[in-house]
Amino acid sequence: MNAVVLLTDPDRPQAIPAANYAREFFEVRQVQWHLRSEKRLREICAPADYLLNFLSAPYVPSWERSKYRMAINFHPAPPEYPGVGSASRALYDGRTEHGVTAHLMDDQYDHGLILRTRRFPIEKGWGYRQLFDRALDESLLLFVDICRLLSSSILAPLRHVEWSGPAMTRRQFSAHPSFVEVAK
Repeated sequence: MNAVVLLTDPDRPQAIPAANYAREFFEVRQVQWHLRSEKRLREICAPADYLLNFLSAPYVPSWERSKYRMAINFHPAPPEYPGVGSASRALYDGRTEHGVTAHLMDDQYDHGLILRTRRFPIEKGWGYRQLFDRALDESLLLFVDICRLLSSSILAPLRHVEWSGPAMTRRQFSAHPSFVEVAK
């Protein structure tokens, strides 16, 4: 079975289940736990076929990504909301549907070829916390789907699914008073 390196955030309740699911499908060579505040990737010392970045913040440079057949990121938002603040932005925009995205990693955040998405309805009365928590749970389901497809060697990028634009940065999000207000 193909080997995998998993990057994940130990503060997310979905992190340990993701690591366990990865072990069901692959020989997991290394798991790195990164808090949201950590922006630097630690050295990856285990060779593997895949790098799976499940809700982990550090940037993975191209020289590191090039070691793998695929380096995949799991973004807890649909392609319409690359970057930070996706749940607040979706609520601000009055959306009735949200989702999560798995994509190939490249030199920009939330930018690479999209492999799969999952969509779900936004329930009436949800605030950003309920929406974001649901997106994290859906990210775990998408993670399992991607692991299953990778282990079957049938994963290919989706056609005609593109990011809506560049990823929103924390600075941009914080500068928009309406987004910040929704996030309270």
